[in-house]
Amino acid sequence: MSWTIFYFSLAFLVGVIILGYGGYQLKKGQQSRIWPKAPAEIKQCDLREHENEGRRSWQVAVRYNFSADGKAFSGDRIAFGYVATENYDHHLDLYRLLKKSKKIEVAYDSENPKESVIASGVNQGAWGPFLFGLIWLIMMTGFAIIVYLAKTEIDQVIKKVKILD
Repeated sequence: MSWTIFYFSLAFLVGVIILGYGGYQLKKGQQSRIWPKAPAEIKQCDLREHENEGRRSWQVAVRYNFSADGKAFSGDRIAFGYVATENYDHHLDLYRLLKKSKKIEVAYDSENPKESVIASGVNQGAWGPFLFGLIWLIMMTGFAIIVYLAKTEIDQVIKKVKILD
C-alpha cells in the first residue's frame, strides 16, 4: 500500500469520526425535543476554566437530580453540543442563571432515563463538529482527486512518448 493511500485513508477516517460525532449530537438533540420533561433539583454548579497552550476557555459544569417513573436519576448534560469556549461572558451568564436556580426542567429519554438534558433540542454547538467533518471530507475528496489526476496525467504522458531510436 502506498503512503498516499494510507494518509488519505487516515484523513477520511478522521473526517468520518468527526462527522459521525456531530451527526450523533444533532440526532440526540432532535430526539430530545419530544422527550418527557421532569423537574430537577440542581445539586452542583461550577464555572470551570480550562487552559491549553496559553488559551483559556470556560464551561459550566452542573449536576442535577430528577425522578422518572418513580426512580431517582442524576444528570449533568446542559445541551447536546455544549462545549467549552473562549467566550467567558456567555458561560458566565449561563452559570449565574443555573446557580441561582434551585429547580429546573430537564428532558429525559423515556427508554433510557439516565440520558437527560437541560436545554433540549438542537443547539448551535452541535452543528460545529458536523459541519467541520463534512467540510473536511469534501476537502480530502478534492485533494484525493487532484493527486489521482496528477498521477494518471503522468501515466498518460509516459504512454504518449514515442521513442524513435
